[in-house]
Amino acid sequence: MAEFESVLSSIKSPAQFVIDKTLFSIPSYQRPYVWPDDAIKSLFDGIYGAYKENPNGSYYVGTILTAKSNNGTFELIDGQQRSTSLMLLALACKKKGIDTELTKLICTETICEINNKPKQKLRLVFNIRDQVEAYLGHMAGISDYDNKFPGEAEIDENPYLKRLAGGLATFENLLDQIIHDDNCRVCKNGIIKKKENNCEQQNFANYVYNNVHMVNNIIPRSTDLNKLFATMNNSGIQLEQADILKSLLFKNIKTNKATYNAIWQACENMDNYFERNIRQVFPNTQWNSLKPSDFSMFDDKLFKLKFDDTSNADKYLKNGNDSQEENAQKGLKISEIIQQADSNSKVGENKSDKNKIKPDVYCTSIISFPQLLLHAYRIYLNEKGADDFISRFHPEQLINTFKLFTQNEIDNEIDIKDFIKCLWKVRYAFDTWVVKWVEKVDEDEEQLILCNTNGPFLSNDKYYFNRKPLPHSKLSLLQMVRYFTADRSAQYWLTSFLGWLVKNSTANEEAVLVVLESIDNQLSLANIEQKKASFILLTRDLNINIKDDLKPEVKEAKDYLVKYLSKKNGVGFRHYWFQKLEYLLYKHQTKFIPSIDKDSIEKDKFNKYRIISRNSVEHVHPQHEKYEKQLKYGFLNSFGNLALLNVSQNSSYSNKDVATKRIAFQTKPTYDSLKLKHIFDSMDNESWDEEKIKHHKKEMITLMVCHYNNNGVLNSK
Repeated sequence: MAEFESVLSSIKSPAQFVIDKTLFSIPSYQRPYVWPDDAIKSLFDGIYGAYKENPNGSYYVGTILTAKSNNGTFELIDGQQRSTSLMLLALACKKKGIDTELTKLICTETICEINNKPKQKLRLVFNIRDQVEAYLGHMAGISDYDNKFPGEAEIDENPYLKRLAGGLATFENLLDQIIHDDNCRVCKNGIIKKKENNCEQQNFANYVYNNVHMVNNIIPRSTDLNKLFATMNNSGIQLEQADILKSLLFKNIKTNKATYNAIWQACENMDNYFERNIRQVFPNTQWNSLKPSDFSMFDDKLFKLKFDDTSNADKYLKNGNDSQEENAQKGLKISEIIQQADSNSKVGENKSDKNKIKPDVYCTSIISFPQLLLHAYRIYLNEKGADDFISRFHPEQLINTFKLFTQNEIDNEIDIKDFIKCLWKVRYAFDTWVVKWVEKVDEDEEQLILCNTNGPFLSNDKYYFNRKPLPHSKLSLLQMVRYFTADRSAQYWLTSFLGWLVKNSTANEEAVLVVLESIDNQLSLANIEQKKASFILLTRDLNINIKDDLKPEVKEAKDYLVKYLSKKNGVGFRHYWFQKLEYLLYKHQTKFIPSIDKDSIEKDKFNKYRIISRNSVEHVHPQHEKYEKQLKYGFLNSFGNLALLNVSQNSSYSNKDVATKRIAFQTKPTYDSLKLKHIFDSMDNESWDEEKIKHHKKEMITLMVCHYNNNGVLNSK
C-alpha cells in the first residue's frame, strides 16, 4: 500500500514544490480565495518580522496537503489560502517592479502541444474557475490571458475576483510600508526614484523566495480525494508546541501537580474569558464569596479543585502527563491522546453543571496561547531580575525558547510553579484590560472591544460572573491602533503593558490609559527593534533613555515628527502615523470634529466609528491624470492630502474629484476616517487647494507634537 510522503520545501526548492515545471491545481471542491486583509497582513508581518530578526534564518508557514496527478501537477487539497497569498505577494512584487527571484513563483515555461513552442503558464491553476485564472494570468503579464481578462466592473461585482484584487492591493500597500535605507531611494525635486541595488524591498522579497519553508504532505494517488477533503476537518489536530511544552514542564512538578495543571488549563483557552475557564477547572470554589478583583492572582484558599486530597490528585495525574509527553514524541494526534486519557487531561471539569447562565458575549483573543506564554515568560524573567534572552518571538520556537528555563537544575520545580502563577496574573491582566474580538448577541459583526466583569449573580441556585461589553473608548481605540499596525505574530507592546498591569492590578482606566499612551509613544519613536524596546520599557518602569535608544538626531519628538511628516512620501508613509492620528482626532473630538456635538446624525456616525484594519492610502485630491496637473507633485503626495482607508473604502472613491468624494463620504452611515472627516469639514464648500492642504498638514503635525512633547518629555498628559 502506498504511503504518505512529507517533503520540507522552500519556494526556491525544486523538491516537490512549485518550481521547474511543477504546478498546483486548485480542485473544484475547494472554496474560493477568501483571506481578509487581516490574515494577509498577519502572514506578511510574520515573514517580515522573521526577516528583520535574521535575514539568513528560515521561516515556516505551515503545511500543505497535496496529491500528485499523472501529469506531474500537484492537486492542492489543503493550504490553498496560503499558497494563493504567496502568489499574490509575488504578483505585487512584479507590479511594483521589484527585481526579485520571487517572481519565479508566478509562472513557468511549458511547451505548447500545438506548435511545440515554449509558452508561459501559471503555476497556480484553478479548475472550473476560469475567470480567476484569467485574472491572475493577466496580472502576471501572460498574453494568452489578455482576451479572457474580466473588466474592472466585473471584478467589483464578482466576490471571488474582488477578494483577489483586494489581496493584491493589500500586498502592494504592505510592500510600500517597508522602510527603505539611504541607499534605496534618492529624492530630486520632490520626485522619489529607486536606486538599482541594495533595496530593502528586494532583499525582503528574495528572503521570501529563499527562506520561507513549508511541509508538503503528499498523499498516495489511490486516495479518494473528495472523501478525504470532506472528512479531514473532523479529524484531530496535531499536538501543538504548547502541549509539548506543558508536558516538559510538568514532568518536573512533583507536588500539587493537579492544582498547577488546572491553572494552566484556565489560562490556555483564549477564546473564552478567564473567570469562565476558572469555573470549569476549579468547580468547588465558593463563587458567592468572590469579587472580580479576587481573580488577579491565584490563591489556593479561594480556588478549589474537586479533589479534597491533592496527593491523590497528583497520583491520578501522574500517568496522564507522562503518557502525554510520550505520545507527543511519537507524533500522535491530540484527539487520540484525549481519547486515551480523557479524564486525566480534564481535571476539575464539572460535567454535571448543565445549568450555566447564558453568556452575553463571546470572544476571540487577539493573540494565541503560545504568544501569551512568551509575553508571560518575559514578564517572569523581569520579576526574577533575569535578562531577556529570548532570541526569537514566534510560537513555532516555543520549546526552544523555554529550554534554558526548563533545564535549570536549581529549584527547577519552584521556578516552574512561580512561572505558572505569573501566567495566571498575566492572563487576568490580559482579560481585564486588553481588547478582544467580541460578537454581541444582537449584532452579526465582531468588534474589538473591552468588557467588564460583573458578579457574582445568582442563577438556578448557582453563582456566576458575567461579562458586559463596554462602549468604544480612548483605551480601546489606542489598542486598535497598536493591534492593526504592530507585528501580528508578536504584538510586542503587550510585554510592557501587561507587565505594568501585573504590578498595578488595582489601577483605574485613567491610569491605564496614561501608561498605554506612554508605551505607544516611546515604541513609535524607538530606533531599536520593538521586541527589545518593549522589554527595556518593562525593566525601566516605562522609561526608555532617549539618548541610548532613539535616533541620535532626535532629541525631541517634535524634531522627528516635523521632519518625517513634512516629506512628500505619498503611499510611502508608515500606516502607523495615520492610525495614530485617528486616535488623537478621536481623543480631541470636541476641537477637531465639533459637528458631532451639534448634529445628532453626526454624533450617531461618530459613536459607530472605530479604528479598523486599513492598508490603502487615499489621495484626497486624486492622482488621476485628469486632475493631477491642478496640484504640484509635492502637494499631491503631502501628508495633508492623504488618508488611510481599507481597500474597499478606497475603491469606492476611485479617481473621483474631491467634491464627489465629499458627497459620497457624507452619505455613509459612519466615518471611513476621522482625518478625512476633518478634511471635508474644513473645505466649507470650497475647493481643496494647495493652501488648505498645507494648513491641514500643519494642524495634524501640531496635534501630534503636542501629544508627544508636553513639557518637553515623552508622555501623554
